[in-house]
Amino acid sequence: MHPSGFNKQDKIGKAKVMFLELEKKTFNFDHCWRVLRFHPKWVEHMEIVKPKKKPSLNGSTPNSINLGEDEDFHVVSSNLDRPIGRKAEKEKRKRKEMTESDSLVILNEMKEIRKSKIVLMQEARDHDNKMLCLRQEEVSLRQSEVSLREEEVRIQKEKVLLEQEKLRNEEKKEDERIMALNTSTMPPMLQQYYLQRQMEILASRTRKN
Repeated sequence: MHPSGFNKQDKIGKAKVMFLELEKKTFNFDHCWRVLRFHPKWVEHMEIVKPKKKPSLNGSTPNSINLGEDEDFHVVSSNLDRPIGRKAEKEKRKRKEMTESDSLVILNEMKEIRKSKIVLMQEARDHDNKMLCLRQEEVSLRQSEVSLREEEVRIQKEKVLLEQEKLRNEEKKEDERIMALNTSTMPPMLQQYYLQRQMEILASRTRKN
């Protein structure tokens, strides 16, 4: 039994207003709430985090908030002798308590969903940060590999240059040795060979100059 015109959507709306007043933020997870609210694991979780009910100020038991049909009949029949105004006021108060209780349940679910959403968002951020660190490490590793290959190429080039310099020095020493030879005492064929070599060396030096 609910107040006239006060349906399920009204309870949800009231819970959202209470959420805004408590959290100073609007509730933006309606879809999550609709999906989760009847899921067994979520229901079990809500039973764990559900706040304990405080004793009613008018001394009524928890069962008096949620009466069945037989109990409704018992209450009505046992209170026939009460004034109509007092009984109507009591019923009105009872319906208000039931409505507020339903809204508080929805509010608690909304708060838990927002809390879970925040945890999931934080986990997602942590995951993204880890992935970013991994990508940065991968990029750094690739850069190191590129730098290493460049260093290997540089060293190889230096080796080639040193080898070329070594060959030029050896060739220069050989040319100097040939130019210093006294061919007059050589056999004719050997003399002709070294004279030809000396002419080639002189021609090469002339071109370089």
